[in-house]
Amino acid sequence: MKKRNFFIALGMLLSISFTSLSTMTRDKKSNEVAYAIETAETNFDKDPIHSSTTIQNYYSSISEGETGSTLLNDLHSLNSKKRTKTVGYKNMGKYYKQTDGDPNNSNNIIVFYSGESVAFSGSFGGNVNREHVWPNSRGGSSVEGDIHMPRPTLKNENGSRGNSFYVEGKKTDNSGWDPAMESFGKEKYRGMSARIIFYCAIADTSLTLIDREYDSSANKTMGKLSDLLKWNLQYEIDATETRRNDAAQSIQGNRNPFIDDRSLPCKIWGDTNAATKAVCAGQYDGRPTPTSVEIQLSNKTLNVGETEQATAKVLPVEANQKVAWKSSDLTVATISSTGLITALKEGTTTITATSVEKATIMTSITLQVQKKSFLELTSLTIKGTPTKNKYQAGDFFNGTGLEIEGKLKDGTTTTISPSDLMWMSEKTYSNILSEEDTSVLGIYDGKLTCKYDGIEVSSTTTNNIIKVERFGKLYTTQFETGQPFDPSGIRMRVYEKDGFFYDIASNNLKWNIETISKDIAYAIGTHEGYSIYVEIKTGKNNSSSNSCSKSSTNALFSMSLLVFILSIFVKKKFE
Repeated sequence: MKKRNFFIALGMLLSISFTSLSTMTRDKKSNEVAYAIETAETNFDKDPIHSSTTIQNYYSSISEGETGSTLLNDLHSLNSKKRTKTVGYKNMGKYYKQTDGDPNNSNNIIVFYSGESVAFSGSFGGNVNREHVWPNSRGGSSVEGDIHMPRPTLKNENGSRGNSFYVEGKKTDNSGWDPAMESFGKEKYRGMSARIIFYCAIADTSLTLIDREYDSSANKTMGKLSDLLKWNLQYEIDATETRRNDAAQSIQGNRNPFIDDRSLPCKIWGDTNAATKAVCAGQYDGRPTPTSVEIQLSNKTLNVGETEQATAKVLPVEANQKVAWKSSDLTVATISSTGLITALKEGTTTITATSVEKATIMTSITLQVQKKSFLELTSLTIKGTPTKNKYQAGDFFNGTGLEIEGKLKDGTTTTISPSDLMWMSEKTYSNILSEEDTSVLGIYDGKLTCKYDGIEVSSTTTNNIIKVERFGKLYTTQFETGQPFDPSGIRMRVYEKDGFFYDIASNNLKWNIETISKDIAYAIGTHEGYSIYVEIKTGKNNSSSNSCSKSSTNALFSMSLLVFILSIFVKKKFE
C-alpha cells in the first residue's frame, strides 16, 4: 500500500510540474505581442466614446458594424461635413497654446515626442518647430493646414526622423523610425503618432497605409501598418490627446475619431494581411477568434429612470469576452462601457454588443422604455404654481410650472409631467374651461386624480367654442372587470359664442378605454380635441368556474336551511 501511494504522489507531482512548464513556455513565446492585445482588452473601455454621450452623438451617422472601405469613406464624409475650416500651416502658432498648452503653465506648450513643457510665444523663430507627422514629401501637404496633423516639436528633435515610416525598433531614417528608440522620445508617442496617421488617411483618402518599412514618396503612402495598429492597441489614449481633440473641435469643428475610439483602425485595416489580422484578431495570445455574441438581459422593458445590467457572452467561451456597447438612441437609454443601461425617456432603442477583437461579430436586442407603471402609483400630489392662472372661457388649462409627484407602492416617489395629465373642469366634466370654473381636476391614465385650485376664467373671450359639457348618465351603473365599456347614455354638448349649441352622441366620441380593468376609475371621450369624462364604478368579474356569485351562494344557503328544517320535521314526526 505504501508503494502504491508513493507512485500516486509522484505522478501528481510530475503532472503539476509539466503543466507549469507548459504554461511558462507558452507565455514566453507570446509575451511580446500579446502585451499589446492584453493592454487593449484591459483598457479599451476607457476610450472617450464610451463615457461621453456628446462624443457618441458626434458619430451617430456611423452605422454599427461598418468595416473596411465603407467605414473609411463614411468617416471621411463625416470629417468633411464637421470640419468647417482648416487653420493653415502658417497659422499653427496661433492655436498651439489652445491645443497643446501645458495645463500647469499658461506660458508653455507640451512638445511632441519628448513631452517636454517649453515656453512658446506663438512664433516659430525660437526652439519650436512643426512636425509633419505625415511627411509633406509623402503627400502630407494635403493635410498640413489641418490642426489635427502638424504637431509642435523641438527643432533639434524634429530632424531626427526625416520622412521615414514608423517602424518598431528602427532608428535610421531610411529603414524606418521609432520615437521610443530616441533618447528624447517617450514610448507613448508611438500610439499618438499612429492615431494621427490614421486620421490623415480619412481626412484625405488619396493617402494610403501599407504594411512595409519603406516606399517611394511619390505613392503617398505611410506605414508600417501592422506596427501602427499594434501601437494603437498597446498605448492608451493620453490626456494630452483628449484635451487636444476637444480643442481642435472647438477650432475646426471636427474630431480625430481614432482618439475617441481605438477599435476603428482594426475595423478599417485589420484584414489587410496576415500580420494585421494577427494584431487585430488577438491570435498571438493563443485564444480563438470570436464567432458570435449573445446579449443577456433579464428585463427588456424598463421604466423611465430605471437601470438594468446587460452582459454579453462571446462564443466560443475561450475567446476574448470584451465587447463594446452601443445604444442606437441615446435620448431613450444610454449604456455604459460595462453594460449598465439607464432608461431616460419613453421610446425604443437598439442595444448592440460588438466584439472588440472582431468588429463584424455583434448582436442586438430591442429595449422598450415606458413611463413608470401606472399600476405602481398609489397617489398624486401637486406642488408649485402654474405659469398661467387667468383664462378666457373656451381655453384649455395649461399645467406648465406645476410639479406632479407620484407615490409608488414601495413608498418611493417619481416626478410626472403636467402634460401627462388630462386637465378637466369639475363643473362641466370637460377639458374646456368656462366662466364658473375656479379649479381643475388632473386625471392620470384614467386611474388617479389630483386637483388644482386658484384659476380665474373670464366670460370675455375670443374663442368660438366657449363651453363643453357632459350630459346624461351611463345606462350601466356598474361594470365588471373584463367587460366591454358601454358609454350609452352619455353625450357631449358644445356651446358656441353666438349662443348656438349642439350635442355629440357617445358612439361618436373616441374613448380612452375599450375594456374595463380593475384599476380604471375614469373614462374619457374625445371629439375634435374636446373631451369629457365620466366616473367608472367597477366590480369583480365572477364568471370563473372557481367562484360563486353572491346570488348562488344565497340560494345554496337557503336550500341548506330548508333541508335542515325538513329533517327536524321528519324526525319529530316519526319519533
